Amino acid sequence: MEFIAHGWSNIDDQVLWAEVSSTWLGVKRKKLPGSKEVYKGSRRCMFTSNHTSMADIFIMDFICEGRCSYLARYGVIIFCPLPMIVTWFMNSIWFFKRGGRGDNLEPFFKMLDRNFNYFITARYHLVCFPEGHRSVKPYMLPLKEGMIRYAYERKILIQPITMVGVDNVMNEFTLRRSWGDK
Repeated sequence: MEFIAHGWSNIDDQVLWAEVSSTWLGVKRKKLPGSKEVYKGSRRCMFTSNHTSMADIFIMDFICEGRCSYLARYGVIIFCPLPMIVTWFMNSIWFFKRGGRGDNLEPFFKMLDRNFNYFITARYHLVCFPEGHRSVKPYMLPLKEGMIRYAYERKILIQPITMVGVDNVMNEFTLRRSWGDK
């Protein structure tokens, strides 16, 4: 009943889902020595991160405290239909069709511009995974340069965030999950 007293406008269901999921799975934030705080300013920022699990989206939402929109290919809707439909109406996940662009990224960049400027977009920053695919290898895959080019051309700040152990929290390749009690 608390949410009724505060009103619907103050609730971001995606943040609640990320916080509950992170707590349920025992995810903890740990700032490594020498690292910077997650950017919280008003200038647009693109957070880049490694992509190891489908859990990356809710964990990044937890780390960035619900300040970011996300890129996801349309195929993700098949695996998580209800949350993805809700986030579509919130314009917090921007869906795209993978492949087929070649070197012509301008239509894709224009789609990103439209989403950044869409009137219901409440999340001012963007998270992307520039490796392009999930990987549980102990090293990062080569970065695809499109999103970095997009940020450079539009003078958007970039802050890399490296996540470690996400595949231990939830790994859809091995159908394993951890409850954080180990």
